[in-house]
Amino acid sequence: MKRTFFITTIVSALLVFLVGYSLVTTAQTLASNPILLVVNDAASNKFGRYYGEILRAEGLNSYDVMTTGAMSASTLAQYRVVILAETTLTPSQAADFSTYVTGGGYLIAMRPDSKVKGLFGLGARQNTQSDGYLRLNGSGPSAGLPKVTLQIHGAIDQYSTAADAVSLAQLYTDATNITIYPAVVQDVTGHSTAFNFDLATNIILMRQGNPANANLDIDNDGVTRSIELFQGVGGAAPWVDLNKVPIPQADEQQRFFARLILQAINANQPTPQMWYFPDTNKTMMVLTGDAHANPAEWYQNEVNILDTYNAKMTFYMSITSAFTETNLQNYRANGFEFGIHPTAYHPDPNYAPYNILTLSDGYRVYTDWFATAFPSIPESRTVRNHQLAWSGWTDAAELAIAKGLEMDANFYNWGPWLQKPDTTWAHGYITGSGQPMKFIKADGTILPYYQQLTELVDEQMYPVNPGYLSENLSDSAAIAVSKQMIDASEAGNYAALMTQLHVDYVNETGVWINGTLGYAQLKNIPMWNADHWLSFTKTRHDANYTNFNWDSSKRVLKFNMEAISTAGVNLSTMLSPSFRGSPLISVSVDGLFVTYTTQTINGVEVVFVTTPAGNHSFIAVYQTSDLPNAPPNRNYYTALPLTLTWNPVTSAMQYEVQVALNNNFVLPLSFSTIVPRTSLSATITSLPGDTYYWRVRAQDIRGVWGAWSTVDKFTLQVQ
Repeated sequence: MKRTFFITTIVSALLVFLVGYSLVTTAQTLASNPILLVVNDAASNKFGRYYGEILRAEGLNSYDVMTTGAMSASTLAQYRVVILAETTLTPSQAADFSTYVTGGGYLIAMRPDSKVKGLFGLGARQNTQSDGYLRLNGSGPSAGLPKVTLQIHGAIDQYSTAADAVSLAQLYTDATNITIYPAVVQDVTGHSTAFNFDLATNIILMRQGNPANANLDIDNDGVTRSIELFQGVGGAAPWVDLNKVPIPQADEQQRFFARLILQAINANQPTPQMWYFPDTNKTMMVLTGDAHANPAEWYQNEVNILDTYNAKMTFYMSITSAFTETNLQNYRANGFEFGIHPTAYHPDPNYAPYNILTLSDGYRVYTDWFATAFPSIPESRTVRNHQLAWSGWTDAAELAIAKGLEMDANFYNWGPWLQKPDTTWAHGYITGSGQPMKFIKADGTILPYYQQLTELVDEQMYPVNPGYLSENLSDSAAIAVSKQMIDASEAGNYAALMTQLHVDYVNETGVWINGTLGYAQLKNIPMWNADHWLSFTKTRHDANYTNFNWDSSKRVLKFNMEAISTAGVNLSTMLSPSFRGSPLISVSVDGLFVTYTTQTINGVEVVFVTTPAGNHSFIAVYQTSDLPNAPPNRNYYTALPLTLTWNPVTSAMQYEVQVALNNNFVLPLSFSTIVPRTSLSATITSLPGDTYYWRVRAQDIRGVWGAWSTVDKFTLQVQ
């Protein structure tokens, strides 16, 4: 008997993994970057543009900057979130911000003008407080961040609030006494958030110290040091609350600020954020050590310890004849770097080239010496001055910049002022930060010079410096300090821990060095020299995410990373593991699916995707739950071979096809196969005549199968 089959149509199925909510769309075209920073360069507060540095420090580098004079309601509407630096507003400008918020935008303002205070649920201003503390409420954007009081430097407005306004952080007069006023407040809709102090001013004053102390020798020891900026004058309390030194106060407040921004953007779409460190590291050890005309064998003693842990260090050298150019070349080949250790005062009237009377002289003399002594050796772009010599509030930074230096290691946990009234000592972050950020002048000029705090200091813990009070710790107690700092960083402080490992004292401090580096190695913490850290810092700071495209119906986010290709530098992009309940199911970089890990950062789960520094294109796909409508039942008449086809799924690695005699696909199946993602069809060459049902599904890079497509049927009929 002869059977004849003929084709009448080709079956097609559309597969999708998951969806939830669709984006609210408007007629307004969105800007390429989701964040707008609005500043007024003529405002009395000159620190408005520093918010760009805060955004970059927090890995939110997709922002534009616009002045109040250039903005309009239509330009504001192009951005997911707008940050308004402290400034007065004209009635027209106030109206533009009001239009933006009522139109669905998200506004974060610093000490907002009274013309817009109603947007934030603020009532009458009762008073203005000078300095104080805040305490995050521990929910929403501050969940997982320290729920303790943190310092505020600068003016703080005391506002009454509307009954439905939400205090995200409460204002305190001191570390323990609460006020009735919010430090940070949000309106009931969540679209407007006001900081009743200027966050940038607070961060800058925490990091750079008290400008009023510039050029003061507070401890009367004959040297004006960087640490004078943090000490109290005439018996007053230090600039930094010593009880808060274990907390990176500036970093935690920046993280809260970043959470607010992410919350606003993620209301409409997921967005990338760059992690602080390479790969998934939560701590970096940045090793440095000063050297004061020490014999070459002393350097080698320290290098021998460092080599045990594959640790690399930058040495800051006083003028010495201990080394030849070849010596330094050999050390550099093994990952060690060398820079200058200039002094601010070393008079030599009998030899003018080495006559040093000022810090400026010190930089000139030491730079010339290094270039002459080691002409083929690049001088480290990082520096620490002898005795932490400093000038002005930022004058010393400008001296370093003039000599081509790019990172400062002069801010340093050291001195008897760190001993508290109960005789215990403060360990941690006198600048409130374990992160590198640029200096800024009082006039608002951002300097191309990074400050990196030195937290672990040998001469603070050991009595190696005659005439100065140290903690006089035992080896085990000093190691315990290092372990505590490392553990706290791993647990949520997320810091670059810079060390001071003097070559001079390696014989006295060797046990501590071994204990500290051994513990870091046990924790798999990278141990870099300062120059490697500077290279990473610059690359990360200057990187950008660009060309955002969010397809709300398909739950697909596309964007690019633009970064300088830098040897030995990896950058990690963080993404939300879900969007409105839809889990992330795949990430591809430069057209290839990549693996990613989920990490918990300050209580929040995020996905890490690591790439070498350079230009890359990303596609992140979130699962959808919508499936195509079932087609009407139809009979398909076809001749063998029979080909079933379907539309592609963006995140698919392979597809499974099933054919059965029943629409419940009860075993045994009539036909089944798995085909790679490059194939969007399955061919059947042998099948008895009958009515069949078929379906198809996709598997993602994790090995997770998506939902089955709508079931369709066809009939093989004998003619």
